[in-house]
Amino acid sequence: MVRHVISFVGSCKRYEIFEDYMNCALFTCMLQGNLMHWCATLVEKSIHSLSHLVVEIYHAFIHFDHKALNKEILTLRKAPDESIEEFHTCSFNLA
Repeated sequence: MVRHVISFVGSCKRYEIFEDYMNCALFTCMLQGNLMHWCATLVEKSIHSLSHLVVEIYHAFIHFDHKALNKEILTLRKAPDESIEEFHTCSFNLA
């Protein structure tokens, strides 16, 4: 997550996007899975800057068990009756 934020902030600076509301909108559009669903539950106008959004994300996901998730991703296998697209979507959503 930290790498993603650093990369995003670097891209915004490179393309001279300095308005916080635009950064927040662009950042949240790039999210997927649990983080996207979490952002969708935010109350309108509750986030005032990108740094505020990042802090809120950190607090919301600090207790997330990354080791268990990594193990689940590494041991994920395609079921015999599962299509490649379904398997890819499942693995992508886990990541």
